[in-house]
Amino acid sequence: MHGSGMLPGLGRIYEETKRVSRILELIQIINAQPGRYRRRDLAARFEISERMIQKDLDVIRNGLKLAVVRSAEG
Repeated sequence: MHGSGMLPGLGRIYEETKRVSRILELIQIINAQPGRYRRRDLAARFEISERMIQKDLDVIRNGLKLAVVRSAEG
């Protein structure tokens, strides 16, 4: 075991689980109020970078094949 008390590999699984959860929540947010949120707002809400939000949106668009369009505001 490592100093953190976690088994090897569990940290990565935990991070992946958090990301999947965040992506599902992003889908719900966008579906409920399309065009309302900017990447900046979503990044602040989830306490991550705008770049990570963009990567999550890319997964939604390209991996899940859901239509997400960008507004002029971002």
